[in-house]
Amino acid sequence: MGFVISREAGQKNQELASTANDKLAHDIRASLHIVIGNIELMLDDAEGKFSAEQHLNLQTVLTHSARLLEISEEIIRRLELVSHNTK
Repeated sequence: MGFVISREAGQKNQELASTANDKLAHDIRASLHIVIGNIELMLDDAEGKFSAEQHLNLQTVLTHSARLLEISEEIIRRLELVSHNTK
């Protein structure tokens, strides 16, 4: 009987971890998309509003934000694979 309770507890823990991972993945993706979207809007409406250096800095932030999103997606994908392999 103790094994059944432990097994059920383990399944519940996996469900909780999966839910937490899903929320974390959503929060990371959403935050990065907001940053990227706002920078794109700024650059689209940047005509004469920013110096060349400021424009370059915004482009740099946009490039690095997009790269961070790619890296995040890869990390999330790998976590999902590990999670599915432990079920």
